[in-house]
Amino acid sequence: MRGASLARMDETAAQNPFAAPAAAGAYDADPGAPRYAGFWWRVLATLIDAVVLSPAIVVGILNSLWWHSALVIVPISVVTTLYKVLMEMRGGTLGKLACGIRIIDASGRPPGRAAIGRNILSLISLVVELGFFVVAPQVLVAEHGQAMDAPTVVWLGFSYLIGALWLVCILFVPFHAQKRGLHDLWSGTWCVQAGRRRS
Repeated sequence: MRGASLARMDETAAQNPFAAPAAAGAYDADPGAPRYAGFWWRVLATLIDAVVLSPAIVVGILNSLWWHSALVIVPISVVTTLYKVLMEMRGGTLGKLACGIRIIDASGRPPGRAAIGRNILSLISLVVELGFFVVAPQVLVAEHGQAMDAPTVVWLGFSYLIGALWLVCILFVPFHAQKRGLHDLWSGTWCVQAGRRRS
């Protein structure tokens, strides 16, 4: 029975070269498993995504310098967040695809709805930003040095908290055996290098 089960697992792995481990540590035990995408590859992918989104980034910078309009900030946040979530549902952003990185779930397929959990911090930030836009839009364009009211303090504190949590998630990658960030762990995803396998 055990031999038949192992044979079926081998057959499944052969059919899907990106198959994720059936159990914790299975990647490490299988010399034919895909390679994990390392920290610096993921940094490079993020930089490429920044180029892809550069029009939105430039508009955001101009807005912070001159226009100071919440009507500009919110669409940029919506576009950049949905870009990441929707692309990762199908296996990766343009930056990751350019670097040969694929995001997979435990079955070896694109994560689908798991990408929502993977980007939950960004989605929470977007929802809160939309809420502030409705009830107190002035906080989204608060300038440094000006007197801050309570809603502005709350918004800035929340923004810094989300940023710090994302930093912790990302810095977890180089120290994890499978190069997974905390967002990979809680969403059940892996970043692997397409076409490259462990020897």
